[in-house]
Amino acid sequence: MTESNNRWVAIFGCGPSLSKVNQSELSDLDAQFIGINDCFTIEDKLLTPISRKFNIVTQMCFVSFRDYYPKICEYLDRPDDNYAIICEDSFEYIQDKKVEFFEKYKGKVRLCPYLGLGNSVYVLLIYLFEHGIKNILLFGVDGVVSELATHFEGIILPDDVSAPYYKTRIQADTENFNKYFLSDAETLGFTGFNVINCNPESHINVFPKLSLKEVLATCPYPKTGKTS
Repeated sequence: MTESNNRWVAIFGCGPSLSKVNQSELSDLDAQFIGINDCFTIEDKLLTPISRKFNIVTQMCFVSFRDYYPKICEYLDRPDDNYAIICEDSFEYIQDKKVEFFEKYKGKVRLCPYLGLGNSVYVLLIYLFEHGIKNILLFGVDGVVSELATHFEGIILPDDVSAPYYKTRIQADTENFNKYFLSDAETLGFTGFNVINCNPESHINVFPKLSLKEVLATCPYPKTGKTS
């Protein structure tokens, strides 16, 4: 990742608003793409084109890392410059694979501290700020508790994560995000960041909300310069 205050990054969570992202508009976006947790594994006619664009994937959730470990390895086996950002605590369920994993993928894995915050996007944003990345667009970061207690339609919860617990966690994570993020960032000394939530209906309320169409129409936001 280029450490530059001018570099734009697009973070993709697993929220249901991903299904509304306009693929044509997304192709006009000039940014580095990061997939959160199991987002890059979603196989869907709408989302697969997005997941194929990911330059970086992250694993901030130990349950997700355990269940998608083989796919993370497949991703890192690609002969390109893609890499993974992995939360240190994510190895809790796969301690037996930790040494082998780091030996095989040395140079393609970045570790970040968990910070005890609970929310994957929260942790990733702090990590990016620490590395000089402050221009960020959020997609699928909805803070939504759905009836099925899933993020995007089609994702199945792990057997050991009950729906009521998961719904409670999402609600708590959302409330904590809105309550503490800006003060935590300020306490850590981060200023001048430009984070835009591209779901105008998101429950994460600490950042300005603009649709992708509005982002692309407003300078100096990132775009390829292509014309239709």
